[in-house]
Amino acid sequence: MCGRYAILLDAAQVESQFAAQVEGNFPANFNAAPARNLPVITNESPGRVQFFRWGLIPDWAKEENAGYKMINARMEGITEKASFRKAVRQQRCLVLANSFYEWRAAGKVKTPYSIRPTDQELFAFAGIWNRWVNRETGEEIPTFAIITMEANPFMQRLHDRMPAVLPADTAHRWIDSKASFEEAFALLQPYPASRMRAVEVSRQVNKATNNGPDLITCVGDIIEPVEEGRAAGA
Repeated sequence: MCGRYAILLDAAQVESQFAAQVEGNFPANFNAAPARNLPVITNESPGRVQFFRWGLIPDWAKEENAGYKMINARMEGITEKASFRKAVRQQRCLVLANSFYEWRAAGKVKTPYSIRPTDQELFAFAGIWNRWVNRETGEEIPTFAIITMEANPFMQRLHDRMPAVLPADTAHRWIDSKASFEEAFALLQPYPASRMRAVEVSRQVNKATNNGPDLITCVGDIIEPVEEGRAAGA
């Protein structure tokens, strides 16, 4: 799964890499958490960065707190699940990030790690979005979820799931209106295990209100990339 990540939004970098404009200022967020407004690029407006709430609220939801349970959308069965099937076909987005967190469990102890691709300083998760309208107030709330999949050999050392990280050269196809759904869906592949790295970080990241550069600083263990063809732990 993916429940926390870091995003340091550099306007020049976003424009160069994703051909999208950043409107306004967005302070660095080293502990992006559900229910926060975070930067995405949608297929509806591919030329600009918008800020949507993390936690997708489907059209049929009666209350906005439904989004707390839908921060991730499992790739498996996503085209059949009522909450996500419309969005994955019609409302796809890039969720911008610089790294993400995962916790490795050893008994009752869970150790946090900061994980990132070694070949992308700024990258995108494959996401889906929706605009939910409060039936009582008429308020429109734009929301998103991050797609997850089975872990690659690198991530298996931490967890059995991982977010759908898109390669830099094909990320734009996820939100390309000219791409068929089949073409877009084929992009959802585990990121190469040979191009991922993780470092142990402070348990201060466990608390969502903590937010500072010290959260991504290595405090111990380092997990290096896995050579292609090697099993986890080999």
